[in-house]
Amino acid sequence: MKRIGLFALLLAVALQRVALSAPYSIADLGTLGGAQSEAFGINSLGQVVGWADIPNGDGHAFLYSNGAMIDLGALFGVAGTYSIARSINDAGQVVGIFNNMWTAGIADFLYSGGSMFNYGPGYAYGINNSGQFTGVSTVAGHGFIASYGTYSIDLGGLGDSGSVGYAINDAGQVTGASYLLNYSPSGTPITHAFLYTSGVMKDLGTLGGQDSTGYAINASGQIVGSSSTSTGGLDAFLYSGGVMTDLGALGGGYSEAYGINDSGQIVGYSLYPGQSQHAAFLYSGGVMVDLNGLLPDGSGWNLLSAQGINDSGQITGYGKVNGQIHAFLLTPVETSGSVPEPSTVGLLSIGAAALAVTRRRNRANQSADLLDDLTWMA
Repeated sequence: MKRIGLFALLLAVALQRVALSAPYSIADLGTLGGAQSEAFGINSLGQVVGWADIPNGDGHAFLYSNGAMIDLGALFGVAGTYSIARSINDAGQVVGIFNNMWTAGIADFLYSGGSMFNYGPGYAYGINNSGQFTGVSTVAGHGFIASYGTYSIDLGGLGDSGSVGYAINDAGQVTGASYLLNYSPSGTPITHAFLYTSGVMKDLGTLGGQDSTGYAINASGQIVGSSSTSTGGLDAFLYSGGVMTDLGALGGGYSEAYGINDSGQIVGYSLYPGQSQHAAFLYSGGVMVDLNGLLPDGSGWNLLSAQGINDSGQITGYGKVNGQIHAFLLTPVETSGSVPEPSTVGLLSIGAAALAVTRRRNRANQSADLLDDLTWMA
Protein backbone atom coordinates (compact mmCIF):
# COMPACT_ATOMS: atom_id res chain seq x y z
CA MET A 1 0.00 0.00 0.00
CA LYS A 2 2.85 2.38 0.79
CA ARG A 3 4.38 1.70 -2.62
CA ILE A 4 1.06 2.42 -4.36
CA GLY A 5 0.70 5.63 -2.38
CA LEU A 6 4.25 6.71 -3.29
CA PHE A 7 3.62 5.99 -6.98
CA ALA A 8 0.41 8.02 -6.88
CA LEU A 9 2.29 10.90 -5.26
CA LEU A 10 5.07 10.78 -7.86
CA LEU A 11 2.50 10.71 -10.66
CA ALA A 12 0.68 13.70 -9.21
CA VAL A 13 3.94 15.64 -8.92
CA ALA A 14 4.88 14.71 -12.48
CA LEU A 15 1.52 15.87 -13.83
CA GLN A 16 1.83 19.13 -11.93
CA ARG A 17 5.35 19.75 -13.30
CA VAL A 18 4.20 19.02 -16.86
CA ALA A 19 1.24 21.38 -16.49
CA LEU A 20 3.29 24.21 -15.00
CA SER A 21 6.35 23.92 -17.25
CA ALA A 22 5.94 22.13 -20.59
CA PRO A 23 9.13 20.46 -21.88
CA TYR A 24 8.73 22.08 -25.35
CA SER A 25 7.80 25.38 -26.87
CA ILE A 26 6.16 25.24 -30.30
CA ALA A 27 6.49 27.44 -33.37
CA ASP A 28 3.93 27.45 -36.17
CA LEU A 29 5.99 27.62 -39.37
CA GLY A 30 3.01 28.97 -41.31
CA THR A 31 2.60 28.65 -45.08
CA LEU A 32 3.67 30.37 -48.30
CA GLY A 33 0.35 32.17 -48.59
CA GLY A 34 -1.84 29.09 -48.98
CA ALA A 35 -3.64 26.83 -46.51
CA GLN A 36 -1.27 24.02 -45.54
CA SER A 37 2.32 23.04 -44.88
CA GLU A 38 4.29 19.99 -43.74
CA ALA A 39 7.90 19.68 -42.54
CA PHE A 40 10.18 16.70 -43.12
CA GLY A 41 13.79 17.59 -42.35
CA ILE A 42 15.84 19.56 -39.82
CA ASN A 43 19.57 20.27 -39.45
CA SER A 44 21.74 21.05 -36.43
CA LEU A 45 21.04 24.80 -36.79
CA GLY A 46 17.31 24.29 -36.46
CA GLN A 47 16.65 25.04 -40.13
CA VAL A 48 13.62 23.13 -41.39
CA VAL A 49 12.49 22.03 -44.84
CA GLY A 50 9.25 20.70 -46.26
CA TRP A 51 6.45 21.91 -48.52
CA ALA A 52 3.75 24.56 -48.26
CA ASP A 53 0.86 25.85 -50.34
CA ILE A 54 1.32 29.06 -52.31
CA PRO A 55 -1.68 31.33 -53.06
CA ASN A 56 -2.68 29.56 -56.30
CA GLY A 57 -2.84 26.19 -54.52
CA ASP A 58 0.42 24.72 -55.84
CA GLY A 59 2.80 23.24 -53.29
CA HIS A 60 6.37 24.53 -53.14
CA ALA A 61 9.42 23.37 -51.24
CA PHE A 62 10.38 25.68 -48.38
CA LEU A 63 13.32 26.46 -46.13
CA TYR A 64 12.46 27.81 -42.68
CA SER A 65 15.35 29.74 -41.15
CA ASN A 66 15.60 32.48 -38.51
CA GLY A 67 11.83 32.67 -38.11
CA ALA A 68 11.03 33.07 -41.81
CA MET A 69 9.69 30.60 -44.40
CA ILE A 70 11.49 30.92 -47.74
CA ASP A 71 9.94 29.68 -50.99
CA LEU A 72 12.52 27.55 -52.80
CA GLY A 73 10.38 27.65 -55.92
CA ALA A 74 10.00 24.86 -58.43
CA LEU A 75 11.94 24.08 -61.57
CA PHE A 76 10.50 25.63 -64.74
CA GLY A 77 8.62 28.18 -62.58
CA VAL A 78 5.20 27.64 -64.16
CA ALA A 79 1.79 27.03 -62.65
CA GLY A 80 1.12 23.37 -62.01
CA THR A 81 4.70 22.67 -60.99
CA TYR A 82 5.08 21.25 -57.49
CA SER A 83 8.11 20.70 -55.30
CA ILE A 84 8.77 19.20 -51.90
CA ALA A 85 11.95 19.41 -49.81
CA ARG A 86 12.84 16.27 -47.88
CA SER A 87 16.21 16.85 -46.21
CA ILE A 88 18.73 19.57 -45.33
CA ASN A 89 22.37 19.38 -44.23
CA ASP A 90 24.32 21.76 -41.99
CA ALA A 91 25.57 23.73 -45.02
CA GLY A 92 21.99 24.52 -45.96
CA GLN A 93 21.93 22.23 -49.00
CA VAL A 94 18.47 20.80 -49.63
CA VAL A 95 17.24 17.82 -51.63
CA GLY A 96 13.77 16.88 -52.69
CA ILE A 97 11.35 16.20 -55.51
CA PHE A 98 9.55 18.27 -58.11
CA ASN A 99 6.69 17.38 -60.41
CA ASN A 100 5.69 19.23 -63.56
CA MET A 101 1.99 18.46 -64.08
CA TRP A 102 2.15 19.62 -67.70
CA THR A 103 4.66 16.95 -68.67
CA ALA A 104 3.84 14.49 -65.85
CA GLY A 105 7.57 14.42 -65.17
CA ILE A 106 8.95 13.64 -61.70
CA ALA A 107 12.58 14.38 -60.88
CA ASP A 108 14.83 15.05 -57.92
CA PHE A 109 16.50 18.34 -57.11
CA LEU A 110 19.43 19.73 -55.18
CA TYR A 111 19.08 23.27 -53.82
CA SER A 112 22.46 24.86 -53.10
CA GLY A 113 23.77 28.42 -53.03
CA GLY A 114 20.35 29.89 -53.73
CA SER A 115 19.70 27.83 -56.88
CA MET A 116 17.72 24.67 -57.60
CA PHE A 117 19.37 22.06 -59.81
CA ASN A 118 17.75 19.05 -61.46
CA TYR A 119 19.86 15.92 -60.96
CA GLY A 120 17.77 13.40 -62.88
CA PRO A 121 14.51 11.44 -63.07
CA GLY A 122 13.72 10.14 -59.61
CA TYR A 123 13.27 11.07 -55.97
CA ALA A 124 15.86 12.49 -53.55
CA TYR A 125 15.16 11.87 -49.86
CA GLY A 126 18.30 12.39 -47.75
CA ILE A 127 21.53 14.41 -47.77
CA ASN A 128 24.58 14.31 -45.49
CA ASN A 129 27.03 17.04 -44.47
CA SER A 130 29.42 16.10 -47.29
CA GLY A 131 26.75 16.89 -49.86
CA GLN A 132 26.11 13.23 -50.73
CA PHE A 133 22.43 12.51 -51.24
CA THR A 134 20.34 9.39 -51.71
CA GLY A 135 17.00 8.45 -53.20
CA VAL A 136 15.78 6.35 -56.10
CA SER A 137 16.22 6.62 -59.86
CA THR A 138 13.03 6.09 -61.84
CA VAL A 139 15.20 4.97 -64.77
CA ALA A 140 17.22 2.22 -63.07
CA GLY A 141 14.65 1.49 -60.37
CA HIS A 142 17.46 1.41 -57.80
CA GLY A 143 18.57 3.55 -54.91
CA PHE A 144 21.63 5.73 -55.43
CA ILE A 145 24.30 7.84 -53.77
CA ALA A 146 25.21 11.03 -55.62
CA SER A 147 26.57 14.54 -55.20
CA TYR A 148 26.26 17.38 -57.65
CA GLY A 149 28.65 17.02 -60.56
CA THR A 150 29.87 13.54 -59.63
CA TYR A 151 29.14 9.99 -60.69
CA SER A 152 26.10 8.34 -59.12
CA ILE A 153 26.58 5.05 -57.25
CA ASP A 154 23.88 2.46 -57.94
CA LEU A 155 22.95 0.75 -54.66
CA GLY A 156 21.53 -2.29 -56.42
CA GLY A 157 19.10 -4.29 -54.35
CA LEU A 158 18.60 -7.35 -52.20
CA GLY A 159 18.81 -10.04 -54.84
CA ASP A 160 19.37 -7.37 -57.54
CA SER A 161 15.78 -6.15 -57.17
CA GLY A 162 14.47 -2.60 -56.88
CA SER A 163 15.48 -0.36 -53.98
CA VAL A 164 15.16 3.17 -52.57
CA GLY A 165 17.49 5.09 -50.25
CA TYR A 166 15.78 7.25 -47.64
CA ALA A 167 18.65 8.52 -45.49
CA ILE A 168 22.45 8.81 -45.55
CA ASN A 169 24.83 9.61 -42.68
CA ASP A 170 28.19 11.39 -42.81
CA ALA A 171 30.01 8.05 -43.19
CA GLY A 172 28.09 7.42 -46.41
CA GLN A 173 25.96 4.65 -44.92
CA VAL A 174 22.46 4.46 -46.41
CA THR A 175 19.20 2.97 -45.21
CA GLY A 176 15.97 2.44 -47.08
CA ALA A 177 14.03 -0.49 -48.49
CA SER A 178 14.53 -3.08 -51.22
CA TYR A 179 12.28 -5.60 -52.89
CA LEU A 180 13.13 -9.24 -52.43
CA LEU A 181 13.00 -11.64 -55.35
CA ASN A 182 10.34 -13.76 -53.69
CA TYR A 183 6.69 -12.76 -53.26
CA SER A 184 4.11 -13.13 -50.52
CA PRO A 185 1.44 -15.85 -50.77
CA SER A 186 -0.97 -13.19 -52.05
CA GLY A 187 1.43 -12.31 -54.85
CA THR A 188 2.52 -8.91 -53.54
CA PRO A 189 6.23 -8.05 -53.51
CA ILE A 190 8.12 -8.24 -50.20
CA THR A 191 10.29 -5.32 -49.09
CA HIS A 192 12.96 -5.31 -46.38
CA ALA A 193 14.90 -2.52 -44.72
CA PHE A 194 18.59 -2.44 -45.52
CA LEU A 195 21.90 -0.96 -44.44
CA TYR A 196 24.26 -0.11 -47.31
CA THR A 197 27.92 0.22 -46.30
CA SER A 198 30.99 0.28 -48.57
CA GLY A 199 29.27 -1.38 -51.51
CA VAL A 200 27.44 -4.05 -49.50
CA MET A 201 23.68 -4.05 -48.89
CA LYS A 202 22.62 -5.88 -45.70
CA ASP A 203 19.09 -7.17 -45.16
CA LEU A 204 17.87 -5.99 -41.72
CA GLY A 205 14.98 -8.43 -41.60
CA THR A 206 11.66 -7.71 -39.90
CA LEU A 207 9.87 -7.85 -36.55
CA GLY A 208 8.40 -11.21 -37.53
CA GLY A 209 6.16 -9.96 -40.32
CA GLN A 210 6.61 -9.66 -44.08
CA ASP A 211 7.89 -6.14 -44.73
CA SER A 212 10.13 -3.46 -43.24
CA THR A 213 11.54 -0.05 -44.23
CA GLY A 214 14.43 2.01 -42.85
CA TYR A 215 13.75 5.76 -42.78
CA ALA A 216 16.62 7.34 -40.84
CA ILE A 217 20.19 6.62 -39.75
CA ASN A 218 22.45 8.43 -37.26
CA ALA A 219 26.22 8.82 -37.01
CA SER A 220 26.55 5.51 -35.13
CA GLY A 221 24.74 3.60 -37.84
CA GLN A 222 21.60 3.13 -35.75
CA ILE A 223 18.54 2.86 -37.98
CA VAL A 224 14.87 3.50 -37.34
CA GLY A 225 11.83 2.71 -39.44
CA SER A 226 8.82 0.45 -39.38
CA SER A 227 8.12 -3.25 -39.79
CA SER A 228 5.15 -5.55 -39.94
CA THR A 229 4.90 -7.89 -36.97
CA SER A 230 4.06 -11.55 -36.54
CA THR A 231 0.57 -10.54 -35.37
CA GLY A 232 -0.14 -8.46 -38.47
CA GLY A 233 0.58 -5.08 -36.90
CA LEU A 234 2.99 -2.33 -37.92
CA ASP A 235 5.50 -1.09 -35.34
CA ALA A 236 8.38 1.36 -35.24
CA PHE A 237 11.78 -0.26 -34.81
CA LEU A 238 15.33 0.58 -33.78
CA TYR A 239 18.10 -1.40 -35.43
CA SER A 240 21.32 -1.22 -33.39
CA GLY A 241 24.22 -3.60 -32.90
CA GLY A 242 22.76 -6.11 -35.34
CA VAL A 243 19.44 -6.35 -33.47
CA MET A 244 16.03 -5.02 -34.55
CA THR A 245 14.03 -3.90 -31.51
CA ASP A 246 10.26 -3.33 -31.52
CA LEU A 247 9.54 0.12 -30.04
CA GLY A 248 5.86 -0.63 -29.58
CA ALA A 249 3.11 1.92 -30.06
CA LEU A 250 1.03 4.36 -28.06
CA GLY A 251 -1.79 2.43 -26.42
CA GLY A 252 -0.87 -0.70 -28.36
CA GLY A 253 -1.85 0.64 -31.79
CA TYR A 254 0.63 0.90 -34.65
CA SER A 255 3.60 3.18 -35.26
CA GLU A 256 6.40 4.25 -37.60
CA ALA A 257 9.70 5.98 -36.76
CA TYR A 258 11.06 8.66 -39.09
CA GLY A 259 13.96 10.34 -37.29
CA ILE A 260 16.81 9.60 -34.88
CA ASN A 261 19.56 11.86 -33.53
CA ASP A 262 23.05 10.95 -32.38
CA SER A 263 21.83 10.57 -28.77
CA GLY A 264 19.42 7.87 -29.86
CA GLN A 265 16.23 9.92 -29.41
CA ILE A 266 13.61 8.79 -31.92
CA VAL A 267 10.53 10.48 -33.36
CA GLY A 268 7.63 9.35 -35.52
CA TYR A 269 3.91 8.82 -35.30
CA SER A 270 1.58 6.30 -33.69
CA LEU A 271 -2.10 5.48 -33.94
CA TYR A 272 -4.10 4.74 -30.83
CA PRO A 273 -6.36 1.67 -31.08
CA GLY A 274 -9.84 2.50 -32.32
CA GLN A 275 -8.86 5.94 -33.60
CA SER A 276 -8.16 7.24 -37.09
CA GLN A 277 -5.87 10.15 -36.22
CA HIS A 278 -2.12 9.87 -35.74
CA ALA A 279 -0.17 11.24 -32.79
CA ALA A 280 3.46 12.39 -32.97
CA PHE A 281 5.75 10.61 -30.53
CA LEU A 282 9.16 10.92 -28.93
CA TYR A 283 10.96 7.72 -27.89
CA SER A 284 13.74 8.32 -25.38
CA GLY A 285 15.26 6.23 -22.60
CA GLY A 286 13.11 3.23 -23.51
CA VAL A 287 9.82 5.15 -23.22
CA MET A 288 7.46 6.28 -26.02
CA VAL A 289 5.62 9.50 -25.18
CA ASP A 290 2.85 11.32 -27.04
CA LEU A 291 4.31 14.75 -27.86
CA ASN A 292 0.87 16.31 -27.48
CA GLY A 293 1.26 15.73 -23.75
CA LEU A 294 4.48 17.78 -23.69
CA LEU A 295 2.98 20.98 -25.12
CA PRO A 296 1.96 24.06 -23.14
CA ASP A 297 -1.67 23.90 -22.03
CA GLY A 298 -3.95 25.70 -24.44
CA SER A 299 -1.50 25.57 -27.36
CA GLY A 300 -4.33 24.66 -29.72
CA TRP A 301 -2.15 22.11 -31.51
CA ASN A 302 -2.78 18.47 -32.33
CA LEU A 303 0.59 17.06 -33.41
CA LEU A 304 0.06 14.33 -36.00
CA SER A 305 3.55 13.24 -37.06
CA ALA A 306 7.13 14.03 -36.00
CA GLN A 307 9.48 13.68 -38.97
CA GLY A 308 12.93 14.74 -37.75
CA ILE A 309 14.98 15.51 -34.63
CA ASN A 310 18.39 17.17 -34.34
CA ASP A 311 21.11 16.74 -31.72
CA SER A 312 19.75 19.70 -29.72
CA GLY A 313 16.46 17.85 -29.33
CA GLN A 314 14.50 20.14 -31.67
CA ILE A 315 11.70 18.26 -33.43
CA THR A 316 9.86 19.06 -36.64
CA GLY A 317 6.82 17.59 -38.35
CA TYR A 318 3.22 18.58 -38.93
CA GLY A 319 -0.05 18.83 -37.06
CA LYS A 320 -3.42 20.52 -36.98
CA VAL A 321 -3.93 24.05 -35.60
CA ASN A 322 -6.96 26.27 -36.13
CA GLY A 323 -8.41 23.64 -38.42
CA GLN A 324 -5.43 23.63 -40.81
CA ILE A 325 -2.44 21.34 -41.29
CA HIS A 326 0.76 23.28 -40.55
CA ALA A 327 4.44 22.46 -40.12
CA PHE A 328 5.82 22.90 -36.60
CA LEU A 329 9.12 23.24 -34.79
CA LEU A 330 9.40 22.06 -31.18
CA THR A 331 12.27 23.40 -29.06
CA PRO A 332 13.15 22.01 -25.61
CA VAL A 333 12.38 24.51 -22.87
CA GLU A 334 15.57 23.58 -20.96
CA THR A 335 18.52 25.76 -21.92
CA SER A 336 21.96 24.31 -22.62
CA GLY A 337 23.63 23.73 -19.27
CA SER A 338 20.29 23.29 -17.54
CA VAL A 339 19.69 19.57 -17.85
CA PRO A 340 16.98 18.03 -15.65
CA GLU A 341 18.04 15.31 -13.25
CA PRO A 342 17.29 11.72 -14.30
CA SER A 343 14.60 11.43 -11.64
CA THR A 344 12.88 14.51 -13.04
CA VAL A 345 13.07 13.12 -16.57
CA GLY A 346 11.44 9.93 -15.36
CA LEU A 347 8.65 11.83 -13.63
CA LEU A 348 8.06 13.93 -16.71
CA SER A 349 7.84 10.80 -18.86
CA ILE A 350 5.25 9.24 -16.56
CA GLY A 351 3.25 12.43 -16.26
CA ALA A 352 3.43 13.27 -19.93
CA ALA A 353 2.30 9.79 -20.93
CA ALA A 354 -0.71 9.96 -18.62
CA LEU A 355 -1.60 13.47 -19.72
CA ALA A 356 -1.23 12.52 -23.39
CA VAL A 357 -3.65 9.60 -23.01
CA THR A 358 -6.21 11.92 -21.40
CA ARG A 359 -5.83 14.50 -24.16
CA ARG A 360 -5.99 11.82 -26.85
CA ARG A 361 -9.23 10.42 -25.48
CA ASN A 362 -10.71 13.90 -25.63
CA ARG A 363 -9.83 14.01 -29.33
CA ALA A 364 -11.43 10.65 -30.12
CA ASN A 365 -13.89 12.14 -32.61
CA GLN A 366 -11.26 13.94 -34.68
CA SER A 367 -9.85 12.25 -37.78
CA ALA A 368 -7.19 13.20 -40.30
CA ASP A 369 -4.98 10.82 -42.23
CA LEU A 370 -2.36 12.97 -43.89
CA LEU A 371 0.27 10.51 -44.96
CA ASP A 372 -1.15 10.34 -48.50
CA ASP A 373 -1.72 14.10 -48.98
CA LEU A 374 0.74 14.33 -51.86
CA THR A 375 -0.59 11.60 -54.12
CA TRP A 376 2.10 12.23 -56.69
CA MET A 377 4.88 11.42 -54.24
CA ALA A 378 6.21 7.84 -53.89
